[in-house]
Amino acid sequence: MVSYSDVMDSHPGSFDEAGKALKVIAENAERFADHIRQRGVTKVTADWEDRVGEAAAKQLKDVAERADDIAVLARSASTSLCTLADALTKSRRAIEHYLVFAHGKDLTVTAEGKVVVRDKPFTTMIPSLEIEERNRHRDEVQRLIDDMVQAATQADEICTRALKKLSVNPDSISKEEALNLNKSTTLDALESLRNQLPDGLTPEQQRVWWQSLTPKQQHDLELAVPLELAALPGVPDDVKNRMRRLEQGYDALGTLKWAQDHAYDHTGDLRSDEEKLDNCTNFASTALHDGGGLPYSPGKFGLSTVLDDSAWTRNHAGEQHWDGSGRYGHSYAWSAAQNHKDFFLSNGGKLLSPGEVRPGDLAYYENLAPPEKPEERPVHHTAIVSGVLPDGTVLYTQHSDQGRNYNMQARVRPMENDLGTQKIHFARPKKTW
Repeated sequence: MVSYSDVMDSHPGSFDEAGKALKVIAENAERFADHIRQRGVTKVTADWEDRVGEAAAKQLKDVAERADDIAVLARSASTSLCTLADALTKSRRAIEHYLVFAHGKDLTVTAEGKVVVRDKPFTTMIPSLEIEERNRHRDEVQRLIDDMVQAATQADEICTRALKKLSVNPDSISKEEALNLNKSTTLDALESLRNQLPDGLTPEQQRVWWQSLTPKQQHDLELAVPLELAALPGVPDDVKNRMRRLEQGYDALGTLKWAQDHAYDHTGDLRSDEEKLDNCTNFASTALHDGGGLPYSPGKFGLSTVLDDSAWTRNHAGEQHWDGSGRYGHSYAWSAAQNHKDFFLSNGGKLLSPGEVRPGDLAYYENLAPPEKPEERPVHHTAIVSGVLPDGTVLYTQHSDQGRNYNMQARVRPMENDLGTQKIHFARPKKTW
């Protein structure tokens, strides 16, 4: 249990520094893995073509994969510590804001965090209405302070839980187990961030809380927990509109909500059965259209046919998800990753730097390694950006395979082990048709 004095005496910077140090460890482990593959596995495979060489290459590959697992675990711990630092910083900042408010209302906050009405001289007659008002302010400030202490307590408990889960020997777990730990601790971080939101307070108290945050802290919450933040009635409408980005021709929050709601079902899939199908780009298109309201593009000939490669559309069979509709129910720009990227960048969309990414944007994975099949396009995967944590970690939601709020930085490395070097392009669509 974190107390009021614990919050006020805390040093969030120390947790943040520890988190950043772990991130450096992760980056060094990733560079080491790259070095082993490039200088070891590749050369041994090319120059030592016998069973001994094959065994040596396998051993080197195993070492590289262990380094990747260490990086995944280090990134997971880094996110946990940085999120705790963020929660403590926000809680203390908010309480300091409430203390100023309390002082202006003749209230005092004790060292234990109890709000009391400041005494007035015995000879001073205090009207009953003033007494009621001061008591009302006392109760309001007490609730605001208690809410922030509770958020700090929850953040501390969640971080402790996450670090205990990560206390494993990297040599004793598989790649899948390391990724599952990362998934679990990423969800822990999101839970901690959601707990910072005063959803149990009145709209007026929520407005006071929002005003207590710095512009950066407000921005961080917009990026990390946009749907939950937008649900608070006390958050200003201009903030909610900024997150929706309707000027782009679609609702970014609507897109994200659809993706989050349908991450683990088959709504909108190319087939109605549960076969393993390549649904990533179709999933993103359906989220943009059904969730975000982005209208179909009829293509440069205005025919709105799925056979037009310049159209972003689907027909009745595609909308109803009939079995076998596939290519005959959706245009290539709707359901193929490379065509999807080409379409939006040719029709008003723009590429983004990692620092510009916001929830509801798109992420495209490009295979920089030569594809085994020449007919395959370099861009092979599409996902929806679902959040950005305060430490810069990008989260995404996807189909094929199904996943919600995956950690992009942690998961791209295992993908590179199987598919070769990946380049991730971030993009933001815009309706120009």
